[in-house]
Parts: sequence; C-alpha cells; structure tokens
Amino acid sequence: MKVKTLEYKKLEKIEVLLTELCGSNHEYRLQLLEAVSSLIGGFNLEEYFVKFNVEVLICCKQLVDEAKQVLNLIKLTDIPVNLALSCLSHEPLDEVDKRSAGSYYTDTRLATYLATISHLDISRDSKIIDPASGNGMLLAALVSKIFEDNPDKGVYLLENNIVACDISAIAQRACRVVLSSFLTNVPSIEKMVSNWLCVDSLLVSEKDWKRLSPEGFDLVLANPPWEKLKLTKYEYLKEKGQNNHYGSEVSEFCDVGLSNAKRELAEYSKKIATKYPDTKGGEIDLYMPFLELFHKLAKPNGRVSCLVPAGLIRSQGTELLRKRYFEYSESVKITIFDNKPKFFSIDTRFKFLAVTVKPKCKPNRDNLISVSYGSANGRMINYTSNVLIKLEELKQCRADLTLPEVSTTEEWEIFKKINTNGLDWSSPESSWYPNIQREVDMTNKRKDFIKESASTLLPIIEGRMVSNLRFGAKSYISGSGRSAVWRTNKHGSANISPQFYIASKSLAKSTLERTQVKRAGFCDIAGQTNERGMMSAIIPSSVVAGNKVPTVLFDNSKNPDLIYAWVGMTNSFVFDWAIRRIISTTVNLFLLKSIKLPAIEESSNEFITLVNSVKSIINSDLNENCSMWEVAELRATIDIIVFIKYGLAFTDLDTILDDFPLLDRGQPCIAGETTSTITKDFLTLRVSQYLNQPYEKYEKRVILAKENGAVPYINAELAKMNS
Repeated sequence: MKVKTLEYKKLEKIEVLLTELCGSNHEYRLQLLEAVSSLIGGFNLEEYFVKFNVEVLICCKQLVDEAKQVLNLIKLTDIPVNLALSCLSHEPLDEVDKRSAGSYYTDTRLATYLATISHLDISRDSKIIDPASGNGMLLAALVSKIFEDNPDKGVYLLENNIVACDISAIAQRACRVVLSSFLTNVPSIEKMVSNWLCVDSLLVSEKDWKRLSPEGFDLVLANPPWEKLKLTKYEYLKEKGQNNHYGSEVSEFCDVGLSNAKRELAEYSKKIATKYPDTKGGEIDLYMPFLELFHKLAKPNGRVSCLVPAGLIRSQGTELLRKRYFEYSESVKITIFDNKPKFFSIDTRFKFLAVTVKPKCKPNRDNLISVSYGSANGRMINYTSNVLIKLEELKQCRADLTLPEVSTTEEWEIFKKINTNGLDWSSPESSWYPNIQREVDMTNKRKDFIKESASTLLPIIEGRMVSNLRFGAKSYISGSGRSAVWRTNKHGSANISPQFYIASKSLAKSTLERTQVKRAGFCDIAGQTNERGMMSAIIPSSVVAGNKVPTVLFDNSKNPDLIYAWVGMTNSFVFDWAIRRIISTTVNLFLLKSIKLPAIEESSNEFITLVNSVKSIINSDLNENCSMWEVAELRATIDIIVFIKYGLAFTDLDTILDDFPLLDRGQPCIAGETTSTITKDFLTLRVSQYLNQPYEKYEKRVILAKENGAVPYINAELAKMNS
C-alpha cells in the first residue's frame, strides 16, 4: 500500500484547490505557482512570463487572484511558504516513472535539517551546487536559513554562486519557481538561472565542472536519485499498463521494447561504471556514482551534505565509497533515519542517511565518525543519540567499514567484544566456512510449480515455514501471493504443508543433490524492529528451499553436527542483537557472514551441549505433549553458552535484551504491570546463577509470572494459538 507522506496530508486541501483550478494541466499548475512565487518574492509576473517565454494560459490578473487563494491556504499550514512551493510543483510522475528516475522528492523537515547543519560556514563568496536539484527543495531550505541571518547575502549567492543542475527541464522550471520566491525582480531571477545547468550531472566532464568553480565547491548539497540501474519485467509491464504484483501468477510476456530498453540501460551503466570506479563490482544504484561525484566536486575543507540510502553504510557494493568518505574526509557525521515519520511515499521501515563530511585529499587515520539517530515530531527533526566511533577501531571490527547501528557507547563496546572474541567464519580455511545457496527461485521457477502433492514431487519451503529453531512452523491453507492464508502450528505439531511442489527434473543437478541431505536454513526476511531478526532451523532432506530460505552447509568439515551448532548460535539473542545492528529488512548473505560466531571448539563440552540442546528442541516439536518450560530451559542453555563464549559481561545482558521489546506479547504479566517480561527475567535469572551474581529478584519475578501462566521463549503467533 502506498504510504501517504506527512506533507501530502498537510497540503491536501491545497492539492484539492489546485486540481479544481488546473485539472491535470501541469503547465497551468506551474504558471499558477509562478504567480504564487511572484506574490512571495515581489517580482513582476508579466515581465517574468515575457523573459522566460511562458505562453500564458489565462490573463495574469485571474492568475494572481487564484494564486492569492493558494498562498492563503499555504500560510495556514506549518510549512514555510517557499518550501511549500517545491512540494506543490512536483513533476507528474507515476510510481514506475518515480522509481526509474529515482524521484522521491525531499521532505521539508529533512531539507531544513540538512540546511541547518550546512549553512553556518557559508560566506558571501562560497560556491554552492546541487547536482541533482530537482524542484530546488534543498537549495530553498539553505537559502531560507541564509536569509534569516543576512538577506543581502542570500540574494548575492542566488545571483552569483548557487548552481542548480538537473536532467529534467520540467524539474528545473519548478526549481526556478521555488527560488524565484526569494527575489524581488526579474533581472535577479535571470541572473540566477544563468548559472544553472540542465544536464545529466553524472556525464558532465571534469573540465566543465572546473569552468563553474575552478577550485571546487564550498558546499555540495544534494538528495541524489535512489534507484538501481536495472529494469525488471514487472516494472516494464506496469509501465505498459499491466498491473501485476510480486508473488502473483504472471503470464509469459515478451516484447522487443523491453529488450531495447534493457540494452540502452546496460550501455548507460557501463559508461557510468567506467567514469565512477568506486561503483564497480555489482549492481549500480544511482546514488552511488553521485556520491563519488559529490566528493570530487567539493574543494578540500569544503563540505558535502546529502541524503542517501543506508546502503552506503551496509552494502557490499559501496565499500569503496565508504572508504572514500570515511578515510578521505574529516568531521564525518551520519544521521540514521527510518521512514516512520513518513518522509517519503515508500516503506516505513526503509532506512536512509543524512551524511555531512569535509573531503580531504589525503587519508585521515585519526578520523572520528559521529553516528546519531533522527526522528521527527511535526516540523522538527530530533536527535535520539550520538556515538563517536574511531575509524581505526571500526577497521578492526569491520575491515570493509560497514557501520553498525549502535545508539550508545555501551552498544559499541558490546559490538567490539563480539568482534574481538568471535570466530571469523567467512575465511575459506575455516571449518565453519559456509556453502550458502538459494535453492529455487520463487519467481523465475514459478512456471514449474505444482499445487497438488505427489510422491514424486518435492515440497517447496517458504520463509514463513521457518522460525526460531522450528521447521514447519506454518502450514499453507489457501490463496496465492500476498493474499495467501497460512496457519501457525503449535509447538509439538510442526509439519510440512507447503503451498507448492516441484518435480525433481525441474531442478539443477547440484540443487537436487543438495536436497538429499539435512542442512541449516534461515528466513532472510527480517527487520531490526521485528520480534526476532534472525530465525534459522534444520531443513530436512527431500524438500527444496525457496529463495527466501537460503540453506547452509559446511563442506570444510565432516562433522554433521555443525549445522545444529550453527542453528543454535544464530538463534541466540546475542547473535540476533549483533545482526540487527547491520540489517534493515533482509538478512543479506554478505552481512550475515560478517557477524562472527562464538568461538566454540568442536571437541568442547559447550559444543556437545549446544548440539544436544538443539536436537532436543527439534524432537520436542514432534511431540504434542512436550513441555514448553523444558524447551525454555534448553533455549536458555544455548543463550548462556553463546553469551559466555562472546566474552560478554553480566551488565551487557540488559542492553542486549532491551533490543527486543516485542518479546512475550500475549503472555500474562505480573500483577500491577502492563507487559510481560518473562523471557528477559528467565534468561537473566539463569545467567545470574551461572555467573554467581545475585539472582533472587529475578527468581521472584519468574515465579510470579509462572503462577500467572507465563512461559518464556513463546513468540506472539504461538501465544495466540495457546490463548
């Protein structure tokens, strides 16, 4: 479902008025907003239309009268009038066009935030550029801040030193609408736009940039496009008017136009990869070459301030960009946001960053990276925390400089301990080096799926069938795609009831051989704020896993128990906590392997206990009369082993468990309390006893909760089944 931004709701009445006045005529809308701009700035509208060759659709008097209605409504909102113009002048793009252009325009709150941290060191002589200016939101926010302090300086900068670049002429006109509202006469506006470029900024030569500012720019301010240089069949179909959603059955479709479009995009991608070597090594997202461009455009000790996806700090393909920004800069400040405040009309879980740096020509080993977390309340951006991370310490923890989302110094210290004491299982020499595969693609192989079961067919395992230490956690009932109905199976009643089956002949030989053995598997659909992030289980033989359940084998070892130990380790709270620091909505294979395992020797008692505990939990899921308290004791045993082998202190446990606020939903709580904390209390009790810490208060809480019927380690869906 499309997310309506907060600004859309605030401006909804104005959008209704504009639709009443202009209909779907975007030219009329722009002329009306140009009239609004003239009312704000004070320039002569008729002179403006003549100078910029605007063929006026209605007489200027009527246009001004209508503009007054629009301006009066804008003033009733809490959005600054200049910035509201940018919101209202968006180019009319559908969702496919928005994605292909990466055109999700900047929220006024984010623009104001970025302007606030960027404008203080701007002088009258500063050279400023937005290489992806769009509707001019960021530049308008910056100029607003400058005008608050010194309107004359703002006018001078607009006329002489601010460069707006965009590939779209329509967007540039909208940018002119917005920034003209700061100026009082048409010659000033004409002078302002003489500095602008309507170009693909990524293809502009270094020589041409030098002509604009020989020494580079004092400030590069931008929200570049966020979109992979990739065209999917689904997007192409949607563009052609066929609305198929992911997961639904799609008819075969072949079109020469799709092939041509893909070829053109491939040629453009090759050109970009050659020009911007920091983007090499994988799929290119448009923000990546823009980031490399920003760093090059800024003069030494200048500033880059930009909004980009969180992929910059966590993706494998952005390693070179991270090194450029972290090593060849100073004053690195990263603010992490999610979309819950409805900044953009995209998934509320989507993570993105506000990045500000001062580029350097030489590496800066003593660099500090400031990590903070942003939230929004009304018009304001608020900080929730701030952590300083030394670059050299980050290198020791994360050689690729992927940045963990730690919100306190205590969390950073825990993360460092896990890295220092853990085992690197990404090394090809390690017994734990994983052979991870996605066995069958749920989209590309859809034509081979069969609904009815038969002895000759293999069940296809989907992500929802895998839970913490449970395989067969859900059974398929009916429906397809997102409308499919699944039933949660009680612990003790796990079974294989899939939505689809597939014939052996439809699988590659290597995949078919893989299905003949037990292996570990995990659900890669996850999230930092889910009840649990990492969920793995033992996948039996004679089934094939869908692409949302990557499976794991350890080919370097002949020990069949490694898969059981791995499943135990990865379901622990500590491992889950660590991986939640670096994921957003999926357990990426690259990121998964970057979290070190607890260093448990295969010959140790801890290994044997870990394996036996996992096997006992699996066996209990086949017994309807199993004791859930016995299962809880086994899971606590696993958690304690992992906690101790990571070298964590008792005081770290509270920090780790606080990261799982959705635990124990559906469990009865202690009298006088509003939520159950049975899992946290129970595990803390067992860790206290193991470490000879005072445990009486936790024991008392567990007894009280148990008397009320609470049981640890029961997820919310199972709790519903038992209620």
